[in-house]
Amino acid sequence: MRIGVLFLQGGAIEHEHAFRKAAKKLGIKAEFVRVRKKTDFSGLDALAIPGGESTVFQKLLERKGLLPEFSKVPKILATCAGLILISSKIEDGIAGQKPLGLIDIAVKRNAYGSQLDSFECELEAKGIGAVHAIFIRAPKITKLGKGMKVIARHGGDPVAISKKKGRQLILGTTFHPELATSVFHEWLLSN
Repeated sequence: MRIGVLFLQGGAIEHEHAFRKAAKKLGIKAEFVRVRKKTDFSGLDALAIPGGESTVFQKLLERKGLLPEFSKVPKILATCAGLILISSKIEDGIAGQKPLGLIDIAVKRNAYGSQLDSFECELEAKGIGAVHAIFIRAPKITKLGKGMKVIARHGGDPVAISKKKGRQLILGTTFHPELATSVFHEWLLSN
C-alpha cells in the first residue's frame, strides 16, 4: 500500500507514526509518503489530513493547486481541521473559506472552546471499541447528511463519522486519535 500524510502543517508526524503502527499490526507492506505536492498524491491508497488550522490549510492547498487531488484518494482519514476542510459547510468560517465538500456534513470550528478548553475522554466507537479521545480546539459536527454513519458520540454529538462514496471511504474525527492510538488508522486500512 502507498500511504500518505498531508505534511503542510499540524500533527502530521503523529499520523505517520500511527499509520506505521497500524500497517505493522495488520501485516501490510506499505510505502509511506509525506504529501506536499501534486505528484505525491500519485497512486495513494490512503491519506491522513491532520489537525492544524483549517484556513491556513485551505490557503496552502490552493496556492499549491492540491484541492482537486483529494477526490482521487480511495481512503481518507481527516481529523479536527482536516474534517473541517473536507466538510460541505462551515457554519462559522472566515470570509472566502470554502470546504472541499467531500462529505455531507456541517461543522462549527473551535466549538468546544479555545486551547485552554482542551480535554480528554473515553469513547465507545462502533466496530473499534473503547478509545481515548483528545479534543484540542475541536470542531463540532452540527449536521449530518444522507448516508453518513456515526462511529462515536460525545455528549450526544457525533465525533467520529464515516462515509462510503463511490470508491472512496472517508473517516472523520473531531478529535485527535493519532495522539493516543492507531485504531482509527487500522480501521481505515482494513475497510
